[in-house]
Amino acid sequence: MQKGRLPRILIVTAGYGEGHNSAARGVRDALAGRAEVLVTDLCAEAMPRMFGLTRAAYLWMISRMPRLWKLMYEVSDRRNMAEKPVRGIAPVERLLERLLREWKPDAVVCTYMVYPYMLDSLASRTGRAVPYLTVVTDSFVINKSWLCSKSPLWAVTDPWTRAIMEEKGLPQDRLRVTGFPVNPVLGALAKEHPLSWKEGEPFRVLYFAQRSARHARAELAGMLDANPALHVTCILGRRFRRIYPRIRDLRARYGRRLTVPRAFLSCRQPCSGRESGRRHRARSACGRTAHAGELSSSGPGGGQYPPSGKTGRRRPCAGCPRPGFRSSGNDGGRRRAVEAHA
Repeated sequence: MQKGRLPRILIVTAGYGEGHNSAARGVRDALAGRAEVLVTDLCAEAMPRMFGLTRAAYLWMISRMPRLWKLMYEVSDRRNMAEKPVRGIAPVERLLERLLREWKPDAVVCTYMVYPYMLDSLASRTGRAVPYLTVVTDSFVINKSWLCSKSPLWAVTDPWTRAIMEEKGLPQDRLRVTGFPVNPVLGALAKEHPLSWKEGEPFRVLYFAQRSARHARAELAGMLDANPALHVTCILGRRFRRIYPRIRDLRARYGRRLTVPRAFLSCRQPCSGRESGRRHRARSACGRTAHAGELSSSGPGGGQYPPSGKTGRRRPCAGCPRPGFRSSGNDGGRRRAVEAHA
């Protein structure tokens, strides 16, 4: 590094899930003013068309076919990527080599598990090794693809993840617990408000049901049984109709410790605005909202949703000039919660 200039740090990421990009942005923000930083998505830049296809397939698979994704994850967990590198991504490695040659970074930060192997390959092939750091964006469950490179250092999220990686054979002196890289502004807020929970108060958890009704039920029951001080607010979103009937009885079992917020619907009269397919945004002409049903034992219909005997039409919002309204058929029967109250 030349005297009188800031160190150059190249941060390489990949848009397969937002976690890698979020970590890259966090590292970039932490280095602001202390280094000259370049953040690049090598896969998107080197192979834009292939990246778009594989990213769409990845997102579709994890949301629509999680069992297939689990199978692929288990297969990759048995693969040593140092011995069997990923095929078909030679343009990505060439782009990385060009950046190292032309931009001449003093160090590289990798937030995606494939890039450390490329750096190892380039070092052995060209004889020019660049120091690099591997930022592990997973926690607790660590895939083998993170573990087989010659990385000088791994940055991990917590002591438990470090212990797991030590058990899998990584040397302790090359593991650093840094927490997940986030914007430094959050660290400043943590110093101002170091502890939001006090002993003797309920420990509140905001839970988003992202999986099946069976998993949501099991996870909710597991959390609430594990600690009587735990209070959970469960957000169902578009999965409401599928999941809520399977967890309704849990509210009777745990009482006030389990909260499912009220759902509201925008008034959907013809005068209310415009919509575009399933992803619509509607605003009522009177600017108000209408109750779609209170999700509690004291709500309309005794906690049922929709209330019995009112499946076709919904009560209009107060002050609406038209007495009745219907949900649009374009959204496949899905009602979107636009406002929630615990």
